[in-house]
Amino acid sequence: WDMFQSKHPVAGLHAAARAVGGCAVYVSDRPGEHNFDVLKRLVLPDGSTLRAKLPGRPTRDTLFADVIGDGSSALKIWNHNPVNGVLGAFNIQGAAWDRKTRRNLKTNETPGSVEAVLRPSDVEALVDTDDDSLWVMWATHWTSVGVLKATEKRVLQREHSLRFSLDKCESVVATIAKVRTACGDNGSKVTWAALGLEEMLNGGGAVLSVREKDAGGVPNVDAEVEVAGPGTLVLHCSAAPAAVFLDGQPVPPAAFTFDADQHTLRIPVTLQQGRASATVQVAFANALLAAPRL
Repeated sequence: WDMFQSKHPVAGLHAAARAVGGCAVYVSDRPGEHNFDVLKRLVLPDGSTLRAKLPGRPTRDTLFADVIGDGSSALKIWNHNPVNGVLGAFNIQGAAWDRKTRRNLKTNETPGSVEAVLRPSDVEALVDTDDDSLWVMWATHWTSVGVLKATEKRVLQREHSLRFSLDKCESVVATIAKVRTACGDNGSKVTWAALGLEEMLNGGGAVLSVREKDAGGVPNVDAEVEVAGPGTLVLHCSAAPAAVFLDGQPVPPAAFTFDADQHTLRIPVTLQQGRASATVQVAFANALLAAPRL
């Protein structure tokens, strides 16, 4: 993607495209003419970005669709983050590139809304065809200027979907995270997934690594997430945690929140001086309350 201006009338769409594009982020703002609400969702306080790992590519179902002229198709772009997948959808109907004049054209001043159908299987090589795992799709719906319109989170099988109606120049950015299992009280099963930083467009890019108790062998911990940058780490959890730790130190219960209706855990993350990431650990059983060993 080329550069864009953060105060452009469709800056929200441009920012979402950079978030899933796996590209560098360039802006050509005039000095003093900045929309920091848009820029801060792309750039962390230290100046780094949550850059996806691959060049963004169209999904199979939109590869041969006329996403600028048929009046019904959304452009969908998939990519990989270090742990999760990311999927973007855009309503760019009514725009075209004139190869003779080398200028953008508006073929339709008032294009209608389009339906974007997002599935975990849209992210190539993330979901195996014979994999019966469950996935959490955490999607944010943005207006053309970059205002959050809606957030939706749902547990899905690989071919199940979330559907969004996108008005002109609106976009959706969705994180696709694998559902993992831990043990709660009395041997009960707890499902969880590390989603990412709530403040960022590609929040899933902040999840650098994930370890489960059985796989990582970390004592007193059921879930461990390495997260880049400060912000609010969002996890999907089927049950409330018994304890949360940040870099080995207990997080006071008043500092994190758990929404039982939405199965959503939010943990404030701050970085120690000189570090670019933090380690968040979660225990789901009351028997596991001692501070974990890092």
